[in-house]
Amino acid sequence: MANVNAPFGLKPLSRLDGGIIGRVNQYSIADQYASTIGYGDLVVLAGTFNANTPYPSSNISLGATTNTFRGVFAGCAYQDTLGNFIWANKWTASTPTLNAVGAQAYVYDDPQLIFQVQALSTSPTSAQLEGFGTINYVAPNALGISQTTITGYTSSITDLKLLGLTQAPGNAIANFALVKVLIAKHSLRDPLSNN
Repeated sequence: MANVNAPFGLKPLSRLDGGIIGRVNQYSIADQYASTIGYGDLVVLAGTFNANTPYPSSNISLGATTNTFRGVFAGCAYQDTLGNFIWANKWTASTPTLNAVGAQAYVYDDPQLIFQVQALSTSPTSAQLEGFGTINYVAPNALGISQTTITGYTSSITDLKLLGLTQAPGNAIANFALVKVLIAKHSLRDPLSNN
């Protein structure tokens, strides 16, 4: 049976040390931030602090390949301009918020988390399953779920560290394989990072 092409971004599976996944941590999204972020997309610190949200915190933005990442986006909450409370899987680009305070973002930011991600149409080979891969960002689907996949397999340190094939019925080293990864460039693991 062939692997199914159904990307979902990065999905937490377990911790590298065998511990529990734990909770997400709170960050902020600036009012009218201009990029859409889907549930399961990689994010980075934006280098700004938001003191206006109910829980003052650092702003995040959508991560791109070669960034040092903060973690994986797990939804957001905010008040729209009419004062309605909104919880969403995704942040929709350029959304205005009540009094321009921005949104509360939730992020899996544990640098020891192992994630599952789907390979792009080209699967890593057995030899490449111990190397690295880069993210291939695609806008979230209608449900707000990330469509990010992994590609660009290499022995050089890049976005994601491959840990092997996900053990799941029917999953095979072929197009659209499911693989286990760590975030290779993580700002909470690298003390020299300013992201």
